[in-house]
Amino acid sequence: MKNVIKRAAAVMLAFAVLFTVQICTPIGKVRAANYAVWPTEPKYKNITTYFNPQRNVNDVSDYHNAIDIEAAGGSNIYAACSGEVISADWKGAYGNMVILYHADLGVYTFYAHASQLCTSAGAKVNQGDIIAKVGSTGESSGNHLHFGICDTLLGAYPARTYYDPLTYFTYSDNDGSGVTTPPLASSGPPVGCI
Repeated sequence: MKNVIKRAAAVMLAFAVLFTVQICTPIGKVRAANYAVWPTEPKYKNITTYFNPQRNVNDVSDYHNAIDIEAAGGSNIYAACSGEVISADWKGAYGNMVILYHADLGVYTFYAHASQLCTSAGAKVNQGDIIAKVGSTGESSGNHLHFGICDTLLGAYPARTYYDPLTYFTYSDNDGSGVTTPPLASSGPPVGCI
């Protein structure tokens, strides 16, 4: 009889653990880390403006939809992840902007205020490829990269939902190992600029 009670208690304990795990980590809600290359040269880490989640509540420019990374004009902008170039052209207040689509993630990354564009619509780019040069085009007060992530385009412009690049990606070096500071970009030959 004692063995039956012990087995019944073990089964009940197993169900309790499974139930607790499901409540704490809902199935389908857990997202594996997405590894990306830091989009500027590694010496440029100073973020002057952070992502504001209020942009997803009220999609107006008063709320920042990306991060701004201070960098020298003409320095390289790298593709955070491999993808397809959706556009590489002038986008009004964004200035020269590259938008990449990442089918495996179902999101777009966008890189604004570039001084030069080093890719064109329809191109396939690899993680770490040079896609543009840092600048201050459009509505900008100085050289920087406006780097964002969204899941929708509206009229060829980024639209909500936006994601914070500092939490959406884990930035890594080119062998995929995690690092705490922005990594070096791929060492392949530079892409010519337009």
